[in-house]
Amino acid sequence: MPVRYSLVAEELRRLCGQLKKHGETRLPGEQELCRLYSCSRQTVRTALALLEREGLIVKKRGSGSYLADGRPRPDDRVVLLVADENEYIYPTLIRDLRPRLAAHGYRLVCRSTEGLHARERALLRELLSEPPAAVLLEPVGDRFPNPNEDLLRELTLAGIPLAFLFGAYEGMDAAPCVKEADREGAAQLVQLLAARGRRRIGGLFRCDDSRGFERCAGTMHSCAGLGLESAERDFAWLSGEDRRQIVDGGGELLQHFLRRYWYDCSAVICQNDELAYHLLRELERMGRRVPEDLALVSFDDSYYASAGSVGITSLGHRPYSLAEAAEQAVLAAVGGTGLSPAPVPWFVVERESV
Repeated sequence: MPVRYSLVAEELRRLCGQLKKHGETRLPGEQELCRLYSCSRQTVRTALALLEREGLIVKKRGSGSYLADGRPRPDDRVVLLVADENEYIYPTLIRDLRPRLAAHGYRLVCRSTEGLHARERALLRELLSEPPAAVLLEPVGDRFPNPNEDLLRELTLAGIPLAFLFGAYEGMDAAPCVKEADREGAAQLVQLLAARGRRRIGGLFRCDDSRGFERCAGTMHSCAGLGLESAERDFAWLSGEDRRQIVDGGGELLQHFLRRYWYDCSAVICQNDELAYHLLRELERMGRRVPEDLALVSFDDSYYASAGSVGITSLGHRPYSLAEAAEQAVLAAVGGTGLSPAPVPWFVVERESV
């Protein structure tokens, strides 16, 4: 069954035809359209935005909506939705991606979901009201149920090109997605640790993020292939909320993990540099040395890898490779091919933590 706004949009197309026939140019106001079609203002705004994208109408601030000349309204925005555009790996990605998209006539606009579904929902509503040229979305925990599935479906039905960054929500496999070669990267870390004599390797991964599952799977399979002693109880999992508490200074969870999971381990592979950095700090508070008592390695080769008292060995990408993959995904979404770029490969940046 068509969503409500698409039905209203069809009625508005008929209304535009009637107005043109009678030599009129101005559409009724939003309040009058709500009364006329017995729907909400949000539904009317989404339907009007669709007609504007089709080139049937133009909106004039403070005046209303008018019939247009039929040419599609150009919108050069590619909207990037990530957890926090100013934190961690995103500033580099944004810096590298912006000129790549500009070369194709697009302007990169970044918005932060704060890692919250409610915030993501509010931003998706804005995009439905003012459709951009494309959306590149980092999911808020793609391994958990998605309460915003309805809005993503509306986004697709409205003809707004959609691509995903680092993982896609369930049921959205047709959209291009930027992924990293996480299993292969984890295998590289296991091989390095094994070469340094580390026989029991644990892990710290996100349970709500497909990257966490891929990195854990790569670690487990590689340990098994090399005949290492790692066991299921050597792997700890945390959620997005757990991560926020750790970053905000709550080290109790990491202390619990250190006592419960890794007391027999000689190395731990972390989901990313951010978690590895905070784990390093907790190890220091407990009087344990890195790498003498426990080796630490992680993913992303970010500033966190060099921010502590011990440099953390981490996986990185070759320069611009992540932005190149994001560019390809956006263009595939706009072009309607649905083709995802090849997973971005990792390489080891070795520091003192092994």
